[in-house]
Amino acid sequence: MTDYLTSVLRTLVPTLWGAGLAWAVAWLLTHGVPAELVDTLQPLQPVGTMVLVPASVTAVYAGARWLEARPWMPTWLSRVLLGSAKQPVYVTHRAAVEVPGRMLEFGHELTQAEADERRRRWLAEHGRAEG
Repeated sequence: MTDYLTSVLRTLVPTLWGAGLAWAVAWLLTHGVPAELVDTLQPLQPVGTMVLVPASVTAVYAGARWLEARPWMPTWLSRVLLGSAKQPVYVTHRAAVEVPGRMLEFGHELTQAEADERRRRWLAEHGRAEG
C-alpha cells in the first residue's frame, strides 16, 4: 500500500469511528428522554451535530494515536481503530528523505546516483560544503 493510500485510510477510518460514536451518543441522549424535552431541544439539533461530530472524531483519533504510541498496543487494534498499523512517510517539498534502505522524493523512489545529485545541488544552493 502506498503512503498516500495509508494516509487516506488512517484519516477515513477514525472519522467513521468518530461519526459512529457521535450517532451512538445522540441516540442515547434522545432515548429515554421525555418527548416534551426532545421537542423543546429540536431547534438546537444542528448546533449539537456541529459540535458532537467533530468532538467525537477528534476524541477517537486522539485516543487511537495515544494508544498506538503505547508499547503494549496490539497491531490488530491499530488496524481496527486507524485502518493501518503502518504510519505513512511524509516527504517535504523539494526534499529527498532517507528511509531505511531507500531514498524518496515526493514519494517516488530514487536511485543512489539521483539522491547524491540532489544532495550536491541542495548543498550548492544553500552555500554549504559537502562533508
